[in-house]
Amino acid sequence: MPARARELAAVVGLVAVADFALWRQDGLSVGGVGLATFFVLVPLLVLAAARGRRLTLRLAAIGVMLGAVTARSAYAPTVGTTLLGLLGVFALAVAMRQRSSFLTNVAASFGATAVTFPFRIAAAFRGAHRIAAGRSRRRFTGAILIPIALVGVFVTIFAFANPLVARWVGFVGSAVVLPDPMRLALWGSLAFGAVLLLRPAIHRSFAVEHADSDDATEASLAIGRNALVALNVLFLLYNALDATYLWAGAPPPGVTEQAYAHQGAAWLTVALLVLTAVVGVLFHGALAHDPRARLARILAYAWLGQGAVLALGTFRRIAIHVSTSGLSNVRILGIAGTALVAFGLVLIGTKLHRRFTFAWLLRRQLDALVVGLLAFSILPTHLVSARVNVSRILMHRYQPLVNVTEEAAEVESTAALLPLVEHDDERIRRGVAALLLNELDTLRRREQHAGLRDTDLATRKARADLERAEPQLEAVLGDVERSDAIRQWEYIRNSAIEGVISQSEIDKVEMAPAGDQKVFRRWIAAHRARDVESLANDYADRVLFDGVRLTRAEVMEKKRTAAELGLSHDVVEHAPSPVAVDGSSPLRAEGHVAVSASARGVTLVFEQRPEGWKIVEERSLY
Repeated sequence: MPARARELAAVVGLVAVADFALWRQDGLSVGGVGLATFFVLVPLLVLAAARGRRLTLRLAAIGVMLGAVTARSAYAPTVGTTLLGLLGVFALAVAMRQRSSFLTNVAASFGATAVTFPFRIAAAFRGAHRIAAGRSRRRFTGAILIPIALVGVFVTIFAFANPLVARWVGFVGSAVVLPDPMRLALWGSLAFGAVLLLRPAIHRSFAVEHADSDDATEASLAIGRNALVALNVLFLLYNALDATYLWAGAPPPGVTEQAYAHQGAAWLTVALLVLTAVVGVLFHGALAHDPRARLARILAYAWLGQGAVLALGTFRRIAIHVSTSGLSNVRILGIAGTALVAFGLVLIGTKLHRRFTFAWLLRRQLDALVVGLLAFSILPTHLVSARVNVSRILMHRYQPLVNVTEEAAEVESTAALLPLVEHDDERIRRGVAALLLNELDTLRRREQHAGLRDTDLATRKARADLERAEPQLEAVLGDVERSDAIRQWEYIRNSAIEGVISQSEIDKVEMAPAGDQKVFRRWIAAHRARDVESLANDYADRVLFDGVRLTRAEVMEKKRTAAELGLSHDVVEHAPSPVAVDGSSPLRAEGHVAVSASARGVTLVFEQRPEGWKIVEERSLY
């Protein structure tokens, strides 16, 4: 059937909305406001263009899902929310045409739509051709195209005859900009997808959800009974092992509690997933209701119960790991995955008790999967992780530092790290301050080149929070370079990755050097290496040298002469850092160096200048 005018208008509208959401002057881009607009307008256009609509609870649930995706996109879009939103749009197009539709119907309809797309594109072309032709093709071309052509001819003649008209024509011509070829290709792809979205192939499932009352075979009875006896014994032994080591808090000899917990969490989730699949397959037929299979069903319930105990053990492992190493987005995903698998045990038990079919089980498990993915995608998991990790780091548990770098780069969680700039460890304070200042620079650059469609609420909030805290961050960092502060912070973080970090290892990590400390260390290194030329830029223009005011050039000449005569300082010991001179303006710091027996020592005075710290005084005692 040819496409109607309403459907073709909806195709144009869908292309326009998608172009607004995706295209920028420099190419494709996906932003918060633009994406939220897309997920509001596209479902409305799909509903408006449909020939018929069936209002069902599942359609309402899909609408709620799209509303949640829209809200998350406006706050801070993610890949997961975008993909779920696209799935929701197609599911909406299918669900409004059926009384009941499940994810299996949506998947089958998508496949059928992809296979039959030539017929749907042809129907759109036939509809467009019929509308364009109207009742009389000759009348259409004569009434519209010929007048346009005649006006164009005379405008061209007038442009050649009058320079003012030529200027006007040139202005109009320069204002008309041909679309970018890539944009034209995007329009074609969007129009193709819009046609398929507005005219999907509907696959109607005839699968029943209540099992038939046929008899199980002797082979299936024996397989089910023997397999479940063996599996119950195996799970009983493993749960007893966990009761001995995991729940008692006493890991096996040579294994830490964290290592014991971390190694098993993922694999036990896989075991639970396999458990649900095995029970689903074993009891997909007559074994689920045959009276002779009563023992097998009892054993299945017992196995499901042991699976629930195993799930509790998995959650216990995750809790131990989080309490030690902190929380991350991946670990939250693991928690969600384990919860979904545990919910699958409930669905399996319901299937056995209510005598439902495997089709019922598959549909409900897919529904649970979509709900779980939606919850994970829209919840601020990075923010939750950051707050948990900050609380542990403030209690001097350093292993959660492994997650801070990722959280500092996420707009929803970066401001949650601000309490760490009040940590009593200067290396942590400075490192986090440097990370947050770098992120603030990134946000400023991003918003500088972003329009309204590219902005989102989380980015604006993060920038506002960091800008309010910027004076504090700069004060914490002082004149320490960001790269130096981050480097010392990373030493502690990388040590924590290896396992439980001891305080003695933390104490080995030096503080990030400030500006005066860098000059102080360069002075020492230059004299040890007899390379006084490298100090030329570290002295001020005028220096009080052993009580005499000299120029920089005069100081360097004295240094060269001393080096040639072998009188240069042979540094054997030095203080770890200069000490600030209180009440000085500009800022000053003083450091003392002990040298060889030929001299008792050298005192250096540093002063903070606009171009950096400089040596303004040097007192030598020979």
